[in-house]
Order: sequence, then structure tokens, then C-alpha cells
Amino acid sequence: MHHNRPMWPHTRIGLVELLVGVMALSLWIVFPMVTMQYREIYPVTDSWVMPAIGSVITIGAALVNGYAMSVHKERAWLNLAIMIVVGFISLMALMVMIGGMVFASSA
Repeated sequence: MHHNRPMWPHTRIGLVELLVGVMALSLWIVFPMVTMQYREIYPVTDSWVMPAIGSVITIGAALVNGYAMSVHKERAWLNLAIMIVVGFISLMALMVMIGGMVFASSA
């Protein structure tokens, strides 16, 4: 049986997942701009805090996405695209965080 994949989500969790994914992706644009603007005034913006917040939120978005796609069978093209992008960024964030912990403890 062949079903056409819709462009927009058809469930509430699918729409929430789409919004959370877009928010998580936008953080990777907003946080560097905040860091460039405020690194002299607020040194914490030029530390590990901003990438850690972005990583945690992106990983959370990936988990919400996986839940929407697997449990609620959300199959919209936009959800699929966000799942691929957020999943990739989450994997990169995890590798950077784990790598940072490994190399920081060995130094």
C-alpha cells in the first residue's frame, strides 16, 4: 500500500517537534552572535556554557523528534528533514562533548 507523505505534520506532537527542532537549530545561529556581541562584557558567553546549552537543547529536540516519528508515526516531509538535520547536529554535539571530557581529563 502506497501513502503519499504530506509536507506538514498531521499530529500535534509532529507540529511541536517541528517547532522544537527549528528552535534548536536557531540556537546555533543566535548563540554565536550573542557570544561575539557580549564576550567582553559577559565572559561566560565565551566559555563552554553556550555550546553546552545548545547541545542539550538540540539533543532534547532529537529525542522529541524520535518520539514523534516512532510512537506517533509522524511522517511529514518537514519532520523528516528536521529529524535528519537535528539528529546530525546532536551526534556532532555529543562527539564534541564526549571528546572534550576525554581530552580535558587526560590533560
